[in-house]
This record gives sequence, C-alpha cells and structure tokens, in this order.
Amino acid sequence: MRLQILGTAAAEGWPAVFCGCTNCQRARELGGRNIRTRSGAVLGTTHKIDFSPDSFSQALRHSLDWEKLEHIFVTHSHGDHFYPAEIAMRQEVFAHPPVGQERMRELRIYGDRYVYERLVEAVPNYEAANVTFHQLEAFTPVRAGSIMAVPLPADHMLDKNAFIYLFSEKGKTLLYALDTGWFPGETWDFLDSGLTLDCVVLDATCGSLSCSSGHMGIGEVIRTKEELTKRGLLAEKAVVIANHFSHNGGLLHHELEERLAPYGIITAYDGMTVAF
Repeated sequence: MRLQILGTAAAEGWPAVFCGCTNCQRARELGGRNIRTRSGAVLGTTHKIDFSPDSFSQALRHSLDWEKLEHIFVTHSHGDHFYPAEIAMRQEVFAHPPVGQERMRELRIYGDRYVYERLVEAVPNYEAANVTFHQLEAFTPVRAGSIMAVPLPADHMLDKNAFIYLFSEKGKTLLYALDTGWFPGETWDFLDSGLTLDCVVLDATCGSLSCSSGHMGIGEVIRTKEELTKRGLLAEKAVVIANHFSHNGGLLHHELEERLAPYGIITAYDGMTVAF
C-alpha cells in the first residue's frame, strides 16, 4: 500500500491564511516543511482521503491527476476536509473526458449523512458529474476497488458524526485517524478484534498543548502509540505518523521531530510518501 500525505495543516493552514502570530511568521521565514496546506491524502492514484480546499493546488504541486480519481473517503463534513463545490467542476463545460471516453469516469464519494447534505447543498445535480454517493455506517465495511474500508467513530464533533478509517489492501492495513481525540471505547473494542496495523496516522493538531477531546497534541499521540503497542495492535515494522498541525500548537517541523522521533513517531510534511 502506498500513502501520500498531501496536506498536514489544520483548518487555517500554516502559516494561517490571515495570521501574523510568531509561529506563522517563523514558518514563512523558514519555509520548506513548515509550509502546510489543508489536510488530505491519496492511496495509490485512485483513492483519495478527504478533499480539502487545497486539493487542486496539491495536485499541481505533486504532479497528480484528479481525473483518475475513482474513490473519495470523507472523514467528516468540516470544510477543511470536504470542499464539495469543486465537484461541480467535473461537469461540462468545466471538464471534458479523455479522448475516446464518452463521459467522465465514475467518482464515488463515501461519508455519513452530514457529508451527503454538504454535497447536495453545494452541488444539487452532482450526479450530472458522474458522481455517486455512498452513505456509510460505523463498523460496516465497504469495498472500493482493491481496497476494503471500515469507518470507525472518532471523538471530534458533538452534534455530528466523524469517522476515522481502516483501509486494507493485499494484507496490509492503515489506520487513518485525524480530527479525533482519544478514541471512543467502541472504536478501541473494534481495533481489539484481531487486527494488525502496518501504518497509523494520528491527529496532532494541538502540538505542545494537551487536548485529548476533539483533537490530540503530541502527548496524546505518544500515549496512543503506547496503547496500540500495549494491546498488540502494531505490526513489527509498523509506521506511526503524527499529522494535522495547527500554528496554535507552537512547534515547527524540526521541533516536532525533536519531540516525536525518540518515540519512533514520524512527523508528517506535505508531499510525504510512505510505502508499507
């Protein structure tokens, strides 16, 4: 399985779009891996995780072709993770199918009913773009081409649902767990059902701050890895990655690496690729 992490920032980006704080100024000055766009990732070339407002620029930056996308798994309905207005751009006259193809390839979007409501609100005629929506229920697996996905409850929104995902392909399993605090008990129970995780991506929005509800900081990321290890859920060579950072957390890329590397946790950056 090949995972490319395209965006590693929280909702405001980093440097944040209108911010003049010290953390954003430092990121502007240092550049490189301190420049973080909104959250999103791609599995292979056909499976996308979330579709943020930065998805277009990320495709340009990393030489990706979203015409080839076949599946988008949406974690939740917040605008930094799902920007449905872009879906309208798949319709004529904004987009045309490749030569020899009568229409755009089918694009399947997966999420809960709140994700569906956002899609319909932004693009009432989304089916004209050859898009189909598949409403998911927690713990119910869905087959998406070569990948099996299982949505699990996250601790993120009190009034609406949010998912973290298990993705499995060819005997390898990824736990993609952004925009969540400490996992709900029912999620831990499911993970305890004989799973082995080869790669884990964990929310670290709060950086040096502690925030175990709704999001995590690096302290909670370390604690989560320790709990996964204690429960015997990590494969021998499992890759554990901290991702989704906010300028409010205060730690730039090299500072995050200094804090996390001693625990065997990798600090994500935009464009990072992991094969497992």
